[in-house]
Amino acid sequence: MSASGQTLYANVFVIAVCALFLLGSVSCRRTRNALAGDGEDGRPLASVINVADAATTVQLIRGFYPADGNPWRWSRSTFAVVLRPPSGAAKDGARLEMKFSYPESVFHREGQMKLSAKVGRQELPAEVYSMPGEYTFTRDVSAATLSSDAVAIEFTSDKKLVMDDQRELALIPLSIGLVSKGLGSK
Repeated sequence: MSASGQTLYANVFVIAVCALFLLGSVSCRRTRNALAGDGEDGRPLASVINVADAATTVQLIRGFYPADGNPWRWSRSTFAVVLRPPSGAAKDGARLEMKFSYPESVFHREGQMKLSAKVGRQELPAEVYSMPGEYTFTRDVSAATLSSDAVAIEFTSDKKLVMDDQRELALIPLSIGLVSKGLGSK
């Protein structure tokens, strides 16, 4: 390779590394801000979010695809959000509620799905869904887990479709929230 070719290669490499660093720093800053209890615009985090709402995108930490103008968005098999515990949760605990759709397209290829969640360090019991449809995953969360201003919540599905473009589609989360135990949906 000529000297000018080596220089061009080195310049492209440096530009690529810088671009990756900048993308990573934006993502890290978003995660740090969210876990600190505020969004990128300084507004406090919500306890309950509509996953497709652009106003709460800062609370989607990883594993979500863009809504692309739809009133919903797909998730990967592992995805995470950050939420503000509701008032009194540090004393009484709270209830985690995720409304979601288990699409027929995933069910017909993969069968029943096992969904689990982890709130902070607290592992919550998994649940098995044996048919496609809309569901609410509901679990109690201990008060000790909810003592900070923000808590990370990770969901894991044991089923996914890997598309031709390598996207991994698992389910469609609609809303995710931490609610006071007396206020949850039935």
